[in-house]
Amino acid sequence: MAKKVTPRLVLAILSAVMLSFLGILDETATTVTFPTLTREFAITTDQVQWVNTLVLLVIATIVPISS
Repeated sequence: MAKKVTPRLVLAILSAVMLSFLGILDETATTVTFPTLTREFAITTDQVQWVNTLVLLVIATIVPISS
């Protein structure tokens, strides 16, 4: 028995792919800014890593809530 792929299913899959890509992009962007944040705020790399962890926790909380 062949199942039809509905436009709604395609849209759901594309949305999941896009959200996954944006999550990876955001995580990469915050990691790349470590040296700039260290210089700009005169803090250590450890402190920047904590800020990055908090940002990722906020994102991990907001994404399921927003759906």
